[in-house]
Amino acid sequence: MAAGGGSKAIIAAFLANLGIAISKSVGFVFTGSSSMLAGTIHSVAEVERRVRAVVLIALPMYIEPGFHHNLPGDTAPETAT
Repeated sequence: MAAGGGSKAIIAAFLANLGIAISKSVGFVFTGSSSMLAGTIHSVAEVERRVRAVVLIALPMYIEPGFHHNLPGDTAPETAT
């Protein structure tokens, strides 16, 4: 897999899910169908999931290289004495 191929796929899925959410919401407005409303809610949840994935991929680019997260199970960084 080429570098960046995963993020391109996530962005493509985001755009596809966004288009689906918009089309289902338009369908709900015109028909009033409860199944279209349920489909719209599901598609919006998928879009939100893709947004989180993109943020988690992009986040490491904005964190300082020496930044320590202090996650559970992590040990404190060594300090020079």
